[in-house]
Amino acid sequence: DAQESRGLGDVYKRQIFDRPLHNIAYKWLVILNEISAFIWTGLYPWTSLMSHHCIANTKITTRDDFSYVCESTLFIPAGEEIVTNYHHYHYQMYGTSYRRNDLKSTWSFDCLCKRCADPTEKGTNISAVNCEGCKFGYLLPIDPLDYTREWMCDHCSE
Repeated sequence: DAQESRGLGDVYKRQIFDRPLHNIAYKWLVILNEISAFIWTGLYPWTSLMSHHCIANTKITTRDDFSYVCESTLFIPAGEEIVTNYHHYHYQMYGTSYRRNDLKSTWSFDCLCKRCADPTEKGTNISAVNCEGCKFGYLLPIDPLDYTREWMCDHCSE
């Protein structure tokens, strides 16, 4: 049991798990800080309902009182899914392989968004490497969703 391995006995489990959901994150954080197991841990039931996308149409900001504000970052047409990016904003400058590996290890899912599925990452070419063969093209993944993918030049096809 995870609570037992962190030093939380039956008393702590009752204090945490017999309370309403809105108290859980606070109690969990306080108890874990007292035993120095984790410093920043919590449950985010509202924000966890939103799907991840590497090109999000919202941003979530945490206020000083730990409440959240969700704002659109662009016009969202009726019927389009409202999505957020689970990564910190600086991850936008990282390539597909790095982002997908991080999401897999941190959140336990494979991102299949439009940016990850596009070899050029929606025209940004962030993962691209200059082709040493022709010197004009970029090496891009043939199938960016395949972790063992091969790369090919978009100019000379080598």
